[in-house]
Amino acid sequence: MDWENILRRFEFIPINKLGQGSFGCVYLAYHNDYGIIAVKIYEKEKYEENEIEAAIRIGSGSNIGGQEMKNIFMLRIIGSKVKDQYPKIITEYANMKTLEIIAQQIQLHLPTFTLRALMLQMRVDIKLENILLHSPPGSGRVYAKISDYGFTQLLGYSMTKRRDVTNDPTQLKGSRPYMAPELFQGQVKLTQKIDVYALGVTFYVMIVHRFPLNQPTFQEQKRKLAQMNAITRPQEIKDDLLWNLLSKMLEFDPEKRITSDEAMHHPYFTGPQAIADFSPEQLQLVQQAKQAKEIGDKSITEYDMDPYFTVAESEIKKI
Repeated sequence: MDWENILRRFEFIPINKLGQGSFGCVYLAYHNDYGIIAVKIYEKEKYEENEIEAAIRIGSGSNIGGQEMKNIFMLRIIGSKVKDQYPKIITEYANMKTLEIIAQQIQLHLPTFTLRALMLQMRVDIKLENILLHSPPGSGRVYAKISDYGFTQLLGYSMTKRRDVTNDPTQLKGSRPYMAPELFQGQVKLTQKIDVYALGVTFYVMIVHRFPLNQPTFQEQKRKLAQMNAITRPQEIKDDLLWNLLSKMLEFDPEKRITSDEAMHHPYFTGPQAIADFSPEQLQLVQQAKQAKEIGDKSITEYDMDPYFTVAESEIKKI
């Protein structure tokens, strides 16, 4: 498929390919109406209309069910052309690669204040390679941007209508090592507990630089999980509070697994250790944001003025 020529036909100037998957391709491109953007272009037969429409509503900050969906930690969708021969979604361009670069740096150990802030920014399940890092030019700060809108009704916006999974569980969205143990047991209910497990895996890989369990096939992963009672604490995790949080997120029994809200209010995020763990640069960025807000800068959000959510660009550039 000549994706670049297809983009040119629709007045996009391709700059370079950002990624490719079974759905189609993602390009960094220029368009007269949008400027520099990322465009996700689908093969028509791979286009899932309901999922994409939900993604567009959430990514564009639309109101669903009376609730405001805008979230600065989701990649902003700025346009779409879904009725074309090749459906397209146009998003902001995240300029600092993906969170996967942290997991790949085996010798890298993020400062606890940066790790904690990144963890707080990510509050839905997602694969590392689908969490992009973006630093607005001149801001000095970094946002984790969720770029995959699968499971959009499970994103923590009171949209958690449970759905029966009656099809082959091997076809569920998400990759094998992120899948909660219950997804290997056949028919299950999709709940936020599945999200919590996947987010726990994401945090684990950021810290340990490997998956807690990653067998080559679905059946082998299922067999191995059946032989285990729990994920064993790796020697790389020294912090008892951090492991307490992760072990509760990675609990095999979904009834006992911590909820998303409980996870974000865990003592690892709210205790004395967290309150005292800010860098001078984090505090400086927060002060700058407050000053900008006072003089009328409407781009400043509550998260920009909260050191708990502040990730300094300088720390990510060390990677």
